Amino acid sequence: MFIQYGVKAKHLTNEVIAAQCPACEKSDCIDMHVLQRYFQLYWIPFWPLEKTGVSYCNHCKQTLKLAEMPYPLRNGFHIMQAKTRTPMWTTTGLWLIIVFLSSALVYGFIDNARNAKLILSPLPGDVYEVKIKENKYTLYKVDQVIGDSVILHVNRYHIDSDLDFDKIMDKDYSTSSFKLSKTQLAAMVESHAILDVDREESKN
Repeated sequence: MFIQYGVKAKHLTNEVIAAQCPACEKSDCIDMHVLQRYFQLYWIPFWPLEKTGVSYCNHCKQTLKLAEMPYPLRNGFHIMQAKTRTPMWTTTGLWLIIVFLSSALVYGFIDNARNAKLILSPLPGDVYEVKIKENKYTLYKVDQVIGDSVILHVNRYHIDSDLDFDKIMDKDYSTSSFKLSKTQLAAMVESHAILDVDREESKN
């Protein structure tokens, strides 16, 4: 996959500084520009880098990059640089990642709380997405609930990824059943052996 990334520069501010042009020797005609360099990924600014500058003589039109400027012009640039803030938009990508991770964390807490609630009030037809061991997953379906006991059937099929439960959702379940207590099921949720609980909306 091709990843789009690179370093860009954006103009922040400019003003005429009190300095003499090294080419035409005119004074007070140097327009100093401050630019912000930043790292971008897929055209989204991620992190600010250093500021740089460009000088432009309004009289003779000479343009100099920061590395080409004589000391008086570089000094004028550094004075401007010191009073020019780094824009917040240069960290847009970083903030997007923080928001995404925070949202995922909150969603995880909400989903775990929902699963714990459903486990404590199981209904026939509930389907549990179960991790048997590393890279081995299957489904348990609730057949009956008798007091604290839950009668379950295991799906006849296994999958290698927790992203593929839909592939076996409509597959056959074993005719033989086994029993777990609600406490045991809650412990499986806590240990992440039960990854999710699927219940038809009409049963809620």
